[in-house]
Amino acid sequence: MTKRNHYNKVEDFLRDDEFIRYALEGNTDSIGLWDSYANNPCNTVRCAFQKAVHILQNLDDCSLLSDEEVKALKVRIFKTLKYNYN
Repeated sequence: MTKRNHYNKVEDFLRDDEFIRYALEGNTDSIGLWDSYANNPCNTVRCAFQKAVHILQNLDDCSLLSDEEVKALKVRIFKTLKYNYN
């Protein structure tokens, strides 16, 4: 699988359904792609990736996002997961 975009901001990762599945479920279909971000030599890219993973794995920590952002992200995640499992 080849990703069309190169991500370098937290928001880029959080908009990607495949990344969300990877971060929340450990989706191994695209693990090589996401590992390349985790091990990226560019500190900006690597930090954005790590922060996005942290946000998804700690959604109840409201210090990372505003309440509205958390709610919107959760709604989108659950819609995505429901769509992919039905």
